[in-house]
Amino acid sequence: MIYLLSQNINPDSLEISNKLKEKYNYSQLSKILKDRDNENYYQYYEFRIPLFSKDNRTAFIELNYHSKGYFGRGIACILKNENGKWKVVDKRGTWIN
Repeated sequence: MIYLLSQNINPDSLEISNKLKEKYNYSQLSKILKDRDNENYYQYYEFRIPLFSKDNRTAFIELNYHSKGYFGRGIACILKNENGKWKVVDKRGTWIN
């Protein structure tokens, strides 16, 4: 358990590649929240920092979807690395608005 918690001590060390940022129209959450405060609502996904097992073969990640300030939902996923590819083995809803 301590191993999982220690992964969140320095979340700034996680870096998303520029290639992914371009592909998925990346924006920082602070900008999205500022736009929302100005009543500029739009759809976006929010990914939480993944947590990995000690052997790096299992990961837990949360994904939240927000739509125009009115609708949203959250999903928690367990992924397994099988033959070098990550596969979702379980997912559960965590919240809905």
